[in-house]
Amino acid sequence: MTRRSNKNGTILAIESGIRGGSLAVISGEEVIGEVSGDNSVSRAEDLLAKIDEIINSTVGSKHEIDSIAVSAGPGSFTGLRIGLATAMGLSSALGIRYSGIPLLRSMAETHSDEGRKITVVPIGKVDLCYQEFERKDGKLIELTPARTGTVTRFRSEVCQFPATTIIAHSGVIGPTTVSEQLLNSDMWIDLGSNLASVIGKYSLMIGAEFVSSPIYVQSPRSS
Repeated sequence: MTRRSNKNGTILAIESGIRGGSLAVISGEEVIGEVSGDNSVSRAEDLLAKIDEIINSTVGSKHEIDSIAVSAGPGSFTGLRIGLATAMGLSSALGIRYSGIPLLRSMAETHSDEGRKITVVPIGKVDLCYQEFERKDGKLIELTPARTGTVTRFRSEVCQFPATTIIAHSGVIGPTTVSEQLLNSDMWIDLGSNLASVIGKYSLMIGAEFVSSPIYVQSPRSS
């Protein structure tokens, strides 16, 4: 089956591993539809229905979608598997490419300034997953692998590098998660709850077909 591939076309983006997940439709470089924070986005029985809804309300037909970007994690094990399986099924049925996108790296790529940065998302009920990067001479370098930790551990690690930019899902922000000092810092960037739009835009940057292996991380409370 011939696969359509148009990096400036219309992208369906799926993020199903973080806080109920999110969907986005991106046409060119413009986000034309979003669904965020709905538990059904990460439930197998409802994900396809939600995809139908957002496509019908934006471009009208699945056949108007040129490619699919799906989060490869980290995130909920079950949620990630549902999202990846759905993307693979739609890719095969529609004859279009899909890209598995590393979530934390795509978040880091939203910030073009030089220097150290940490991307962070909520994982499980109360813990966090985060990864450190550095942009040097325009290139984004991974300093650590993705890892999970408690809120206390995250605070202590961030305080070791006060000049670090923190790039976060909105579910991370709150008095039980970060200190008042960090909340008031202009080094904090809130990406909101729709991370599907973030991975969709990153897939545009990548251009060619790219499939990341799923990134599964263990909860610190299960070790």
